Amino acid sequence: MTSSYRFSNATRKPSAIGTGCLRLFFLLFFAAGAWMVWSLTISPFLRVAAASRWEETPCIIDSSRVIKHPGSGSHNSTTYNAEVIYHYDFHGRRYSSSRYEFTAGSNLGYNSAHRIVDQNPPGRQTACYVNPNHPTEAVIQRGTTGEMLMGLIGLIFAAIGAGGIVFAGRLTGPQRASRKNAMPTFTPATGELIELKPRMTPMGKFITTLILGLVWNGFMSIFVYFVFLGPNHSSTPLFAKIIVGLFSLIGVLIILGVIGSFLALFNPRIVLRARTDAVPLGGDFQFEWKTRGRVDKLHKLRIVLIGREDATHQAGKSSQTFSQVFAEIPVVETVDQQIASQGQARVSIPAGLMHSFHGSSNRISWRLEVKGEIPKWPDIDQEHTLQVLPQGAVT
Repeated sequence: MTSSYRFSNATRKPSAIGTGCLRLFFLLFFAAGAWMVWSLTISPFLRVAAASRWEETPCIIDSSRVIKHPGSGSHNSTTYNAEVIYHYDFHGRRYSSSRYEFTAGSNLGYNSAHRIVDQNPPGRQTACYVNPNHPTEAVIQRGTTGEMLMGLIGLIFAAIGAGGIVFAGRLTGPQRASRKNAMPTFTPATGELIELKPRMTPMGKFITTLILGLVWNGFMSIFVYFVFLGPNHSSTPLFAKIIVGLFSLIGVLIILGVIGSFLALFNPRIVLRARTDAVPLGGDFQFEWKTRGRVDKLHKLRIVLIGREDATHQAGKSSQTFSQVFAEIPVVETVDQQIASQGQARVSIPAGLMHSFHGSSNRISWRLEVKGEIPKWPDIDQEHTLQVLPQGAVT
């Protein structure tokens, strides 16, 4: 089977766009972490510091009670709040407040909540601390609490987000290599056929998405609880709910990806074999394929040779990667199950193109993309690296 080919004249920049999207993604990641650190840790600590200069004022407890917040799951998920309402006179005027301590939320255990209520029965005279600039602001317990440390979890998200913003260009750009390794290695031709290994196996894709899903959704479950299910979720800012909601949606998409990659484990496997994984410019690359598994599930088979260039441009501390598919050479396209089951093909590499190259700021790569359409099921998607050598090279 001999192929025809066409060149792609349009410059496509998926990596440049991908870098921008990746930076936006990490920016949201950084914003969520920064919000958590600010609202749960920094802001309460600043209030504690400011309250150290507030005026100590006698106050009288009007009422105190324990508020129960049943959890959505087991009995152990139930939390409690201590509501303490008191009044005080400040500069000739009477004020009332229900703030007991500086926390974004008071998720207490049963004993802790009852201890606060027992210590502050109605009619008890105690001291509160009043903001002289805004007398409506007062607090009874102005010290720090352990709950304020919960916000430090957000440092993990903020650090990942900041690192992602800085290194997004490198994550989407070509891997750097020394000039000595600019020419990739290849397997010399032998008398026997060798199997061309895919860049990532279906099991590798499944394990990768599974680990990503576990890590991502494990962290996000903490935020989902505090923002949507915690006892003080009604007071959570709308901005925080939107951010956590967006990240939760990403988690759902990752779960769908895990399910899809799991189902793909049961797909037929298309095995490519050749006497070498390299071909010089102007030469012909011959290979054969064989489908293992239920080929009757395969609706369409398509194999395409893709030539792609990735170039990274450095501008100060930032970098941007541009990508261009300069050649797209169809090799096989069939709906015949007998041909999809097994066959042979030959593809000619145009002599006027660029051979494979891995440099410090740019890369030329050639790949055989194998696509198999399966109705109502995840499709087959494989990539096999092909080393294209300079014209006249011996394989």
